[in-house]
Amino acid sequence: MRPVPAILATCLLMGCPNVANLTTARVLEPGTAEITIAPAVTGLSLAIFGGEDTESITAATIDLGVRAGLAETVDMGFRVSNMGNFNLDVKVGLLDSEGLRIALDPTVGGVFFGGRSDAGYVQLDLPVLVDLVASDTLTFSLAPRYSLLYFFAGNEASPAVHLLGGAFGIEIALSDSFALQPNVGIGWWVNGPDEVDPYVFSAGLACKFLLGGPRSTVR
Repeated sequence: MRPVPAILATCLLMGCPNVANLTTARVLEPGTAEITIAPAVTGLSLAIFGGEDTESITAATIDLGVRAGLAETVDMGFRVSNMGNFNLDVKVGLLDSEGLRIALDPTVGGVFFGGRSDAGYVQLDLPVLVDLVASDTLTFSLAPRYSLLYFFAGNEASPAVHLLGGAFGIEIALSDSFALQPNVGIGWWVNGPDEVDPYVFSAGLACKFLLGGPRSTVR
């Protein structure tokens, strides 16, 4: 099967496969919500599109997200980038103890450009969120991740792309209703050609606004 043309990379970068982690393992309680605004720089190597190009491209993006608590150990989030990338996730809390939190956060996302190109991708993620809680206002969040991607253009599609990587963020609570989370993320194409080093990366700053109650009511 012929790979998706690398020329599509410039378009698809605007909805670049997402490796950022803008949340933590903390689960929002029912009745609370969180709004996130996250400017970032994202990039990828052109080799991820199935060719042998070793160059990379980057672009500035901004994500807008909303997250709401559904149950004691479950919340749901949706985010979209300024260029059309979307992600929907359901976070399930597994452990919430003093100093340590763990959650699963399965996610589906992608981007689609209609018209004559009919190009885009579908992305499935399975990150494990691990929080090291230093204090009421400082949390270190790790997110090792497996991702599965399919790129397509018209009637053509790339072989399955498997990414392994993760993200790291530091959540800094500045008040009961506002926190900052600088974050970085990277993913490597594990089934790519040996002669190239295909990757996806992201670095940014999430501004998080809590609605419905102070942080003291959030697990």
